[in-house]
Amino acid sequence: MIGPFSYLDVVRPPSGSYSSSRDANTTDEALQQQGRTLLQATRFQKPYNVCVSDWLPMVMCNHDDDHTTFTGYQVELFRMLAQEVGWEEGDYVFSCIKYSEMMDDLKSPTGLCSLSAGGVEVSVENLASSLKFSWPTYKSGLRVMISAHLQSGSTWAFSEVFHWTVWLALGGTAVAVGFLVALIEWATPSRQGEVKKGWQAWSWYSLSRLVHVLSHVGDPSADASRILMLGYGFLVLVMVSMYTATSASRITAEKLVHPVHGKQDLVGRPVLTWSRYMTALKDHHNIEATGHSWEGEADKDAMVADLRAGTYDALVLDAPVLEYTVGTNPDCDLFTVGEPFETFSLALAFPADFNDSTVFDFSASIVRLQTYQGALDMLENVYVKTGGTSKCFSSDGGGHGSGKMIQLYQVSGLWYILLIAIGLCFVLTLIHNARKDPASATGNILRHALAFIGIGDGAPPPPSGIGAAAGAGGHLPPPPMARRHWGSAGGGSAMSSMDGFEASTPGGPQEGAKTLKAFLGVSTFAYREEEEEESASPKKAKPPHSSFM
Repeated sequence: MIGPFSYLDVVRPPSGSYSSSRDANTTDEALQQQGRTLLQATRFQKPYNVCVSDWLPMVMCNHDDDHTTFTGYQVELFRMLAQEVGWEEGDYVFSCIKYSEMMDDLKSPTGLCSLSAGGVEVSVENLASSLKFSWPTYKSGLRVMISAHLQSGSTWAFSEVFHWTVWLALGGTAVAVGFLVALIEWATPSRQGEVKKGWQAWSWYSLSRLVHVLSHVGDPSADASRILMLGYGFLVLVMVSMYTATSASRITAEKLVHPVHGKQDLVGRPVLTWSRYMTALKDHHNIEATGHSWEGEADKDAMVADLRAGTYDALVLDAPVLEYTVGTNPDCDLFTVGEPFETFSLALAFPADFNDSTVFDFSASIVRLQTYQGALDMLENVYVKTGGTSKCFSSDGGGHGSGKMIQLYQVSGLWYILLIAIGLCFVLTLIHNARKDPASATGNILRHALAFIGIGDGAPPPPSGIGAAAGAGGHLPPPPMARRHWGSAGGGSAMSSMDGFEASTPGGPQEGAKTLKAFLGVSTFAYREEEEEESASPKKAKPPHSSFM
């Protein structure tokens, strides 16, 4: 196998032929010139010395191994091309050397490499050095690789099915439908014995429809309200179906937990790359990257180790190299993100003195192989795309595509919502009890809590006229007895505590205010004026009345 060696190894005579060091130095210079002349004469003769450099998946080689065992995208493509141009297996040999040495040799007029099949970049710098290139063998570019882990769903993944504007629209629609139903019901003449329900009751009715909770409010009695509820029910049916169909995939979807999702996120972050790419990243993308040597697979492994250690947030290298690295990674903790950028072509490289007709023959063979056989695509699928393993992408290999059960953390947001509802329940209960009996322990707790945040002084309210009279030995009048009228047959028989009743005492609010409060449903009970009179004169019977005062 032909490899890098000294010119003196070709024509140096046996030791001891020269007597003095000066003569030896002179002789060495002459021998070097003779070696250069001899090698120059054999550089473009069979067997051709095809130089490559180890960089997976394009070239997989080792200097100490038999050159027939070399493989990779570029190596296998060259074997196909050599056969196309009529070269036999003995007409060429592969030499595995460092990349920098290979490039220096190709550019030197006295180099040893007949050509390079290692995938050399067609760049302005290489063209300026008078290198010759074939038709491109691969379209490459730079890509970003990160070290991260996947997370299936999140605490609030169930809420990510709809955009926040959709959630807002659903809640607003429920409240608006409740208001419209209440308005229609109050504008429709009442039936005998019918009790009107307020906005609060109908809003609860429409909101409960969204989550399939029984409201016990009853159904609307007016035909117009029923038609409105049919339209609202269809909307709820479609939205619930869409949520059910999408929520499972959203909860189990795996997402990368990493701040970098493409080259646009690299500005201002620690980034590692090949030293030759530093200038392009800085000038074209304002990315301050740290350079690293890249002479072979060992250097690439060192860069990946720095990435895994967290020293750098991202590694920027050639796209096929990173795609292969991700595919063959047994730990499935490496990911390529974003699209390739700074694209460039790889090709066969020839010294300046190489025969032009042979270069043309190789270019024509590349076009024929791709046009008639799809050879380039086939080699890319074998060596680059799959990376030699599907472990990280299989459903049973434990990798990225593995099916997983839903964990508690993925739906824990539901319990958070329940805890919030429980908290609101206690707060509303405290407020309700404190309003009913300000002097109670609950009222004292609420007043002191408000005083703690600067609202009020925590002192109990002064007794009212009726309360003062009771405290002075007076007697409170008995509470009025309310007749609770069940709804008509058309409105359903179910009743709730929000049926539009309002507590009223002599000298209470005026009729318009009472009617407005009953419509809004902001009071728990509402006594009709007739009932108040009935409590004052129990023997005087009043006919049933369907309107509220």
